Order: sequence, then C-alpha cells, then structure tokens
Amino acid sequence: MKKLLMLLSVILAIVIIVPSVSFAFTIENHNTVAEFDKRIEKTKEVANNLLTSLDKNSNLNNLTLLKNLNGDIEAVLFSLDKTGYIIVNINDFTVPEFSLERKNPFNNVKNPIYNGPLNYYSKKDLNTALNIKDSTIIEKHNFANIYANKKINLEELNLFTYKNSNNDVVPYGNLNTIKKLPGTLKTWYIDGNNCGSIASAITMRYYYDYIDKNYVSSSKI
Repeated sequence: MKKLLMLLSVILAIVIIVPSVSFAFTIENHNTVAEFDKRIEKTKEVANNLLTSLDKNSNLNNLTLLKNLNGDIEAVLFSLDKTGYIIVNINDFTVPEFSLERKNPFNNVKNPIYNGPLNYYSKKDLNTALNIKDSTIIEKHNFANIYANKKINLEELNLFTYKNSNNDVVPYGNLNTIKKLPGTLKTWYIDGNNCGSIASAITMRYYYDYIDKNYVSSSKI
C-alpha cells in the first residue's frame, strides 16, 4: 500500500512539474520568435526604403533566409518583381548587396550560405561549402573572413545615419583567390542619391593614401 502511495505521489509530481516546464519553454520560445519576426519586418522596411530612395516601383516577393559560415542566420534576401533582389543583414540592418537587374543568385539553391558581397555558397557539411559560381568545394578554414556582423538592438537603429569613419578593408572569400588590401578606407555618406560619386571618391582617396599621390591633386582631397 505504501509503495502504491509513493508511486502515485511520483506520478502526481511529474504531472505538476512537466506542464510548468513546458509552459516556461513556450513563453521563452515565443519571445525569441517575436523578436525574430520584428527583425524580419525591419529588414523589409530597410529594403522598401532603399527602393523608395531609388524611385523604384517594385514589390518584395520571395524571402530567403541566408546563413553565414557559422550556421547562423545572417541576412535576408528579397526577390523583386521580374528581376532584381535586395540582401539585408538581419543583425545590423545594413544592405551589403542589391541589384535591380540581376536575378536572385540563390535561386533554387539548397542550404544557401552568404559570405558577404558576391560570395554565394551552399552548405556541404560542417566544414565545407560549395561555391555556386564555379562549383568548387572550399573548406571553412580557407576563408579569409566569415561574414558575421555584430547584432544591434532594434532601439539602437537609425537606418540612414552614417558617420565618417576609417574602416578596415576586409576581404571575404577564398584565401587562395583574394588578397587583402593594405590600410583603411576613409568613408562618408551624403544624402541625395550620391552613392556612385561617393564610391568613386572613396576609391580615389584610397589610391591617394596608399598608391600614388600624383593621381589626385592634394587640393581636391
């Protein structure tokens, strides 16, 4: 009789405890999902703001989650009407890459991996990735850097605020095919659809600082 009572007590304790654990897990998981959904919505906002700034009347269609080489979700790719795509980093909401003419580079690609601008791969296993461009297999340790931006809080975000800064020139891709540039880039941003001119100026400033000072007059710097 005592054994039966003990068994019933154990069963009752399990019934009481397990739902509590399950409920706690559900709440925690819900909060995680809720934040993830908010970050997805913010990437949509960034992509739509970019289209608006370019006077491009297009819709965001298919959404593709892109992982980095560490296996973490790093970016979101949106296909546009007919042609074009926009990639937005889900951690800091930068736009590492977009095109209004090219097709989605990850179309029909299983296990897509994004390692920064123009670096498209698919996962083979934990240590190797398939280069989508040339079908070569690259081991993880042969990558110069892993594209993994620092996560910022949604409250910290100011989508179109950029400050003058010196940024390291960080290459992504296969160590066997790239070379790291020396020095740092002097970068800045000006409102008003001046991105092409600014990109040219940044390139010329880098050339002036590290290649040849005769290429650009010091009075133009």
